Amino acid sequence: MKSVENGGRPAPFIYRRTVTWGDTDPGSIVFTGRYLEYTVDAVEAWVTETFGRNWFAMKHDQELGTPFRFANLDFIDQISPRDSLEIEVLMVKAGTTSLRFDIKGFALSKERGRRLCFTVDAMTVFLDTVTMKKTPIPDEYREKLVRAGWVQSSEA
Repeated sequence: MKSVENGGRPAPFIYRRTVTWGDTDPGSIVFTGRYLEYTVDAVEAWVTETFGRNWFAMKHDQELGTPFRFANLDFIDQISPRDSLEIEVLMVKAGTTSLRFDIKGFALSKERGRRLCFTVDAMTVFLDTVTMKKTPIPDEYREKLVRAGWVQSSEA
């Protein structure tokens, strides 16, 4: 989904997904490891929307990767297959070689409404996949960050 301007900055990018039975543990709640999977999927959707290509294309067409440097995840409420998810991705900082994200996962259900279930503070780093060394964010991507309103032209 496209971001919408809000107070000079884009509104959070919203990634939606269904929670399936296969996502759950024997307690019928989402397995702990799935939260990070949801986060990675949401960030890749943001990347695809913002840069116009997904991670596979970046790797194979440009020898460029964006692995996670860290992802600090806080669990707030449980999620079940009765819920669907809305994951808000907000890019909060573009460094020389990195992007930092504030991510919020909301569960939606008829029974319990919309509720915050997890938050993630995460950073990805641009990496030359030949040398396996970090590399500056390519100019074409910086320009797209500016055009989309994620960074000011003075920050680029």
